[in-house]
Amino acid sequence: SPHGLLVLGREVMKQPFLRQLVGQRTITIPGPEGRPVRLESENDLLSIMPDADGIKTGHTDKAGFVEVSHATSGTLGRELYAVVMGEPSREVRARDSKALLEWGFAHYARPVVIPRGRRVVDLPVQGSGATVALAPPSAVAATVRVGLPVSMRVVAPALAVAPEQKGQRLGRVEVVQDGTVVARSALVATAGAEPPGMGDAFGNALGGIWSVVS
Repeated sequence: SPHGLLVLGREVMKQPFLRQLVGQRTITIPGPEGRPVRLESENDLLSIMPDADGIKTGHTDKAGFVEVSHATSGTLGRELYAVVMGEPSREVRARDSKALLEWGFAHYARPVVIPRGRRVVDLPVQGSGATVALAPPSAVAATVRVGLPVSMRVVAPALAVAPEQKGQRLGRVEVVQDGTVVARSALVATAGAEPPGMGDAFGNALGGIWSVVS
């Protein structure tokens, strides 16, 4: 079944030696009397799709030409598996596997979701009316499904405790799609924060008294 072939393919790609082996188009091994023998893979997909790196072909009279394939997109940082069954020939099997994998990759994109220096949250400074802005130290890109909403989740303390230095890490941001974290980055202070002076402390105290009395 297609599901069974996918399970088999995933297990193969978990093994570094097998993963490297199924991605080879040709291999040379020692032959009789020490003469090298060149073997060529029957997986024609490897020749027509540079991103393809496996996995297994097969053929029976009832199932036709079959393939469980795998490809890794360097630009997306995404891996996909595909299964075709009942194909009429090796050539059609390879072409349909390529088309299926390319169709899958077309449903993903890798945009910059948070530009470098973009303020994500303003963190109140303890004992002061000031705030310190938090932003990622570099641009945050994420591989996402096209057409599905993306959200951000900030993990940071409720208050910043001065003094804080510019560039100091004060939390992190996670990019979430469909309940899965697809990217994460540290959040750093975009400017320093000094501890409150005597005037600030006195003002905060009066404010506290006023709120109690009122």
